[in-house]
Amino acid sequence: MAARVLSAFLRTKSPYKPLKSFHSCTLLLSKDAETKSMEHENEDNKSILDKWEDVSHVPENNQYYRNMLEESNIKNTANPKSYSSYNDTSSSSSQPRSYSSHDYNVTGSPRSQPRSYSSQDYNVTDSFRSQPRSYSSQDYNDTGSSSYRPRNSNIGGFDRGSNTTGFDFEGPVDSPGFDPNILKDVYEEHSNTATRTQEEIERFYADNKINMMGSKDIKPILSFDEITGMEQLLSLIRQKGWKEPFPIQSVTWPVALSGRDMVGIAKTGSGKTLGFVLPAILHIMKQRIGRNPSEISPSVLVMSPTRELTQQVESVVKEIAPEFGIRSGCAYGGAAVRRQLSDLRGADICIATPGRLNDYLTRGQMNLNRCSYVVLDEADRMLDMGFEIQIKQILRHVKPNRQMLMWSATWPREIQALAKSYLTDPVHIRVGSMELMTNPDITEEFIKTANHRKFESLCKLLMNIATNYPDGCKTLVFVQTKRTANELSSQLMAKGIPSYALHGDKSQGERDQIMDLFRKKKKILLIATDIASRGLDVVDISNVINYDMSSSGESYVHRVGRTARGGRKGKSFSFITDKDYSVLQDLQKMYKRQNKPVPDQILDILGMSTSYSGNRFGQSRQFGSTPKFIDPKWRE
Repeated sequence: MAARVLSAFLRTKSPYKPLKSFHSCTLLLSKDAETKSMEHENEDNKSILDKWEDVSHVPENNQYYRNMLEESNIKNTANPKSYSSYNDTSSSSSQPRSYSSHDYNVTGSPRSQPRSYSSQDYNVTDSFRSQPRSYSSQDYNDTGSSSYRPRNSNIGGFDRGSNTTGFDFEGPVDSPGFDPNILKDVYEEHSNTATRTQEEIERFYADNKINMMGSKDIKPILSFDEITGMEQLLSLIRQKGWKEPFPIQSVTWPVALSGRDMVGIAKTGSGKTLGFVLPAILHIMKQRIGRNPSEISPSVLVMSPTRELTQQVESVVKEIAPEFGIRSGCAYGGAAVRRQLSDLRGADICIATPGRLNDYLTRGQMNLNRCSYVVLDEADRMLDMGFEIQIKQILRHVKPNRQMLMWSATWPREIQALAKSYLTDPVHIRVGSMELMTNPDITEEFIKTANHRKFESLCKLLMNIATNYPDGCKTLVFVQTKRTANELSSQLMAKGIPSYALHGDKSQGERDQIMDLFRKKKKILLIATDIASRGLDVVDISNVINYDMSSSGESYVHRVGRTARGGRKGKSFSFITDKDYSVLQDLQKMYKRQNKPVPDQILDILGMSTSYSGNRFGQSRQFGSTPKFIDPKWRE
């Protein structure tokens, strides 16, 4: 409507200087301008419009413009008045232009007349306020039902910008059928394992706090020599200097090699990766299905929550699989698609994050028709990150009689429901208590401070670490936000401490470089958000520092679990403030369940201590100003 009014003004004969450009200027009425009446053909419709002036967009004039148009009774009519040509002075009342069928490029039928436009055609009102657009079922990717889903909808936090996300559980999926040729039971029990007495088995379970439910006939493998059918593995083990399996591996191998579904509950750093990789290799070797080198259709699928964990699992696979002629590939976000697809072509094992894997499946770039062995690693973390929909959609592409292993550090209701839905008569293996607890090999210390003094406290702590533990300076620092990670890294770098930030905004190339440095160097800091709390698997991390305290007791356990891995000892330091009241309550309950004394710093914040005067060494953790000099031992 506004465009039609302006166009009419431009065609009107006027004593004033014309506008230079209709598109570059806005025709506005100014309440400060001099008023001059303009005569029209109809005296009854005299307008009292003000003088217009060539001004740019002025917000305060826009409303005044609307008010003046309402006062002048200018309406949206089907047949607007005739106006003289803007630049024509030959007549004061020129006739309106006559339109013919040629102007509309139609024939001389009755439809060749120009259409009369009303306010309904422009969907505006007299006040120029547009009405909201009315959407029909055609605007959505549905059949007109009430339960529609908009195109490009962000379902479960997974938006790929197309309607092929693969989350429609009612949509067609070419699911493979039951395959009677799958050979899942590939276990050949060694004589030493078979002759092991029940008393020895119960003693082993008691010493390592192992609880097994669902199978009483399976005996643990206590030596690498008891693994049959993998002679190449023994020479590799001797080269690496491995002495004996971890407890989780001892009980997992006979279960997985027997073809049983299983649920493993174990703390981080317990050696569970090799617990499912070794049976996967034997599973591939025993199958009768041939491999097509030009097809992306793996026999083994391992799903993990993060890129870092995916790469770490792949590194374990590549240490062993090539010895048996088995290839592997990765699929995760943030990396080149073409290279990943090239690595996966002809691969027997696929290690992937659910998001990227679901992408490849819905695009038809790979299939899981040959897959008969599925592992969900860190299943609780994947559900926390919102991958449940993708996991369920991916499993629709796998054979129903597959073998499936699920690993988790906790056993919440969501994991129990997932296991009940997709696992068949699983064996439950738990190493340690199912209750939330920290690794006993970790020495925990809490430092009470204030937010504005955290950096001072951190600098003093790092000086103490470099002075007292020169061989144990590899430190992982956790923060809550990406901004804090970047700022803290820059501040520590300025003080001569090599520190690098790791978070979701880093490109895959940057992440790989940072992790490579962190693994190779011994005196280095990695400042990470919680994205790294489950994905990192660096065995020689000496210290974990919670610069920003975690949001829950479970998150705290996973953070500090990055140290003391592989039988090593570790230390954790946590800066706590009054704002951490909720998580400290969780930790207090955890310590009571473990029959461990609750640190005085926690009790002090919870208001339960009246005698707190220092840390557990009897010294006050009050830090002065920021140190001007950092120990040069931090510099390699």
